[in-house]
Amino acid sequence: MIRGALFDMDGTLVDNSAVHVRAFEIFCERYGVSDWQEKLAQAFGMGNDDIMRAIMPAEIIRTQGMEALADEQDAL
Repeated sequence: MIRGALFDMDGTLVDNSAVHVRAFEIFCERYGVSDWQEKLAQAFGMGNDDIMRAIMPAEIIRTQGMEALADEQDAL
């Protein structure tokens, strides 16, 4: 007997790419990162840590911390 089902709706059943891009736009504006669009396009679909490393300057990651940045971006 099937007791449940699991769906990967993020980008699979729901096209929410524009929402993710807008969240990164807001996030990058907060930190003064202006060259994020092309970097995000190349990193889209990767995990948060890899995307952060591709987009955010190393100094911001060092001072803010990867987990805090990822949490902040996810909240957007």
